[in-house]
Amino acid sequence: MLYRIRDDFEGRVRVCRADVARNSSSAAGQGIRSIPAVLVFDRGRRRSLTFGHIDPRDIYEQLEGLLPDDPGPSN
Repeated sequence: MLYRIRDDFEGRVRVCRADVARNSSSAAGQGIRSIPAVLVFDRGRRRSLTFGHIDPRDIYEQLEGLLPDDPGPSN
């Protein structure tokens, strides 16, 4: 699912994956209490945190709500 989102929003979002077992302090610092968890950040600020089964349509809606209609020039 994450790779599809990455491809569909290419140049507009960065998709990252973390191993919470190896990064437990980082996970705890972000409030992750169970997995799977999806965090959405905007300019370094966490905008949402979702646990458990996540419908990809919900992630698409969240991202579309955060992204401008025109992605502008890619850097």
